[in-house]
Amino acid sequence: MRLNSITLRGIGPYKKTVSVNIDALAGDLTAIVGQNGAGKSIFLEIFPGSAYRDTPTRGSLKSLATARDSLVESVITGKGGQRYTLRHLIDSVSGKAEALVMNEDGLPLNVSGKLPEFDSWVAANFLAPDVFYSTIFTPQAFTGFLGMKRGERKTLLVQQLGIEKYEQYAEKARAQVRSLKQSLDQLEARISEISSGEKMSAREAEEALVIKNAEVEELTERLNTNRALLEISERHLQDLQSEARDRERWQAELDEATTELSGVVERIGNNEAIRGATAENGFARHLIDSTMKCRAFTTFDVGSF
Repeated sequence: MRLNSITLRGIGPYKKTVSVNIDALAGDLTAIVGQNGAGKSIFLEIFPGSAYRDTPTRGSLKSLATARDSLVESVITGKGGQRYTLRHLIDSVSGKAEALVMNEDGLPLNVSGKLPEFDSWVAANFLAPDVFYSTIFTPQAFTGFLGMKRGERKTLLVQQLGIEKYEQYAEKARAQVRSLKQSLDQLEARISEISSGEKMSAREAEEALVIKNAEVEELTERLNTNRALLEISERHLQDLQSEARDRERWQAELDEATTELSGVVERIGNNEAIRGATAENGFARHLIDSTMKCRAFTTFDVGSF
């Protein structure tokens, strides 16, 4: 998921229509500046708010609406590079709201505009909120994936990998196999007791048994396939957990290097002195040079709207 543009009206401090084309901003890094209460946090949190109808720390879109024609419209790039327009119209007086999803051609993907239909579309096409807030978007005071407890990380990874879905498929297949085996037992008992005077002939019973056997073989194959998928997903989960441990180690090394660099900077007064004084410390000099080569970033003041 990537935010391309955002338009607000009647939301929090944004009384008039405000539109920002994120794609048009120069540089790789953008800073949002403004006085307290200018709407910096609201502006940022409208990104997830436009998808989930709720922001991480500022409440729901409905609670942020201040006008009878409040508007939130975002353009978000989703799976496969497809762009979607998410449009919310909110009446702050009645509390009524409607939400619409449109494709790149402007055609609606949820015709009714009703909120449950919108939520269902988002759940099927975008990341789950927990995954989104742990990977793409970090709310205020949120420590992200590395700050989670071990159990929370595992739950998040299982959810992202869809392992629970495979386990549900496997359990359903096992239940069907048990049911069919029970039917087979009944048919075998029926064949052993059959006589010429009964309604079902031996031939009919044998044919029924052949059919049931074929069904059991098919379901057993499906069960084995689901088991294989589950094993693959579990191995993937182990790899991701190992990667998370590596990231923790890298973060610790980065913190240590940052502390060392801060000490060097405090002892040296200007950039030329830094270059000369760090000749004996190649690692610190490398970090300083990298910092000085940091790319320029763009700023814009939300208080100017």
